[in-house]
Amino acid sequence: PHSLFLHLCIYKHPNLFSFVQQTKSNSSSPTTIIIKTHKKELKQRNTQNQKKRSMTKVHPKFPNTCEESLCDSKAAVVLTVWKKSLLFNCDGFTVYNSNGDLVFRVDNYMNSPKDNIVLMDASGLPLLSIRRKKLSFGDCWMVYDGETERNPIFTANKNVNILTNRRTLAWISAKKTMWYEIEGSYGQRSCKMLDERRNKKKVAEIKKKEAMVGGVAFGKDVFKLIVESETEPRVAMAFTIILDQMFRSY
Repeated sequence: PHSLFLHLCIYKHPNLFSFVQQTKSNSSSPTTIIIKTHKKELKQRNTQNQKKRSMTKVHPKFPNTCEESLCDSKAAVVLTVWKKSLLFNCDGFTVYNSNGDLVFRVDNYMNSPKDNIVLMDASGLPLLSIRRKKLSFGDCWMVYDGETERNPIFTANKNVNILTNRRTLAWISAKKTMWYEIEGSYGQRSCKMLDERRNKKKVAEIKKKEAMVGGVAFGKDVFKLIVESETEPRVAMAFTIILDQMFRSY
């Protein structure tokens, strides 16, 4: 009976193993045999549980920075953009690369103001801050490096003259110089980002994402962002967020 009672106690409290073994080190009683046997069984059980956890991992290991996994390639980068946050009670974006790795994320609480949006990498490191310019004519947004509040990298202005120019959605400038023009329809998830400095060369594109089997579209909440090698993916994603703010009701 004593051995059975000790057997149950050790099973419920594995930390007692070392103490019992020290007190019973010179004993060859059945109690010591039971302790050693169940210590080995628990070790095997822990090993099996670790294998199961590794097999059921949803996401692979995240890269430390987006530049290491996206900006070194000379080929175009194809990203899958999902208009949904991974956090509860938040809206935003979740962005994966072609390998299924999480590379960008945006998490905004439902009741928080949408005038300040932070684009983060997979680990939550702030990459760019996107802020609406106050007291400006039309819809104007500023893009900052990290979480700084001075010296914006880009300024995005919405095209308000849709009667004479329906193709252009927005213009992107840097230091009062026009850099990019965005054309197309964000509501249809069909946009092109053109470089004004390179004779309107296409540097990024938003397209509908279709299923691998059957060619069925996912809808407006899931789409592709194709970024050419000369453009930083985080910059293209920042412009995508700005388009969503400008035309989210379309």
